[in-house]
Amino acid sequence: MRAGAGRPAPSREAAASFRAIEADRNSLTITPRIDSDGSRGISNMVIFCFDLTLAVLAHRHGRGPDFLIHDSHLYDGVDDRQVAAALKLAAEVTVEENLQYIVTINTDSLGMAAQRGFDPEPYIRSPPSHRRTRNRRSLRIPLQNGGQAVDRRCPIPAEPCD
Repeated sequence: MRAGAGRPAPSREAAASFRAIEADRNSLTITPRIDSDGSRGISNMVIFCFDLTLAVLAHRHGRGPDFLIHDSHLYDGVDDRQVAAALKLAAEVTVEENLQYIVTINTDSLGMAAQRGFDPEPYIRSPPSHRRTRNRRSLRIPLQNGGQAVDRRCPIPAEPCD
């Protein structure tokens, strides 16, 4: 998120508390951190934040796609409150930055996130009935184009895209 868009920029001290950067002659190593690192769920949320940050930065500089995709494994072992918070954040950031977030997620995880305050209904895209798998739906937060949702996906791979 941008500083000045209703959010202050973090201080250098605050920024240093959630990431470490090491540079050598041929590479740059960035290690994101969250207090209480250790559980798989927290590690997965670090990955989520890092991916979302890189997607925004790449998009702003015209160096990446206009979307971010995550598989349901990213949300395995993550507390329901954190799943809801991550999905809310993805929805907010992608609308603000004109990006698209695509995630495959189990319906039970999505239901628990809904109980924690995330409304998934505006974003759900179910696969075609002949390809539906048990307990699985696709969550797509739309790319905004002048207020109109743009769907650039083909529902069936054999059909041509618009």
